[in-house]
Order: sequence, then C-alpha cells, then structure tokens
Amino acid sequence: MERYLPMLRGKRLALVVNHTLVMDGVHLLDTLLSQGIHVSGILWLFVPEHGFRGDLDTGAEVESGTDPATGIRWM
Repeated sequence: MERYLPMLRGKRLALVVNHTLVMDGVHLLDTLLSQGIHVSGILWLFVPEHGFRGDLDTGAEVESGTDPATGIRWM
C-alpha cells in the first residue's frame, strides 16, 4: 500500500470489485477511504453476483444502488 497510495492521491478512481476484495478483513474501498484517498461521489462500483458487501444470495439479480456505508453509487 505504501508504494501505491502516493500514485492514487488526487486521482479519480473507479473500482471493479466484489465482496471478496478485502485486506486484513476490510474491503479495499474502506481501506482507501481510511488512508485519505478521496473517492469521488461520481465513482461507480461495478459489482457482480452477491452484491458489493456480499450480502445477496447466489444468483440474485444485482441492480444499481448506493453503498450505505460510504454513500457511493454502484451498479
């Protein structure tokens, strides 16, 4: 993280992630936010089956929504 965080500062980020992208039990989005990386409210998170936080059943249809923890829109 120390190597990549400086390259991310001041950039507009887009993440293609699912609920398994965790580091030390914390989702990458939450890790970036906690490290002071600004994630724009315009950012869309592209989430496959199971939803962004992994709270949907297998095969569930995932529609666009908003992550309640961060307020960031995803689809």
